[in-house]
Amino acid sequence: MTECTVNHRIGGSSDPQASIVVLETLAQYNSNDVDDLDFRLYDVIDPDALNKLFSHQPASDLSVEFDIPDGTVTVWNADGEIHACVDDEGE
Repeated sequence: MTECTVNHRIGGSSDPQASIVVLETLAQYNSNDVDDLDFRLYDVIDPDALNKLFSHQPASDLSVEFDIPDGTVTVWNADGEIHACVDDEGE
């Protein structure tokens, strides 16, 4: 797995939402509130599709990577938890 600037995970929920993990990770990465992000997640990836993908593959090793302005987001499932990280462009 790539080196991450921010690594955030949510566990303990029976139905964790991958898009929420990504948004919270991006907010933490940008030191902002989720509502203050410079772009909409839907502009770079379909949040509903991301949620469905991770909800239908809870026990498998799954990862998704997509570009955002100034970086790359990686989302993966491990040990029943959804993890996300942001990698700076050029890191």
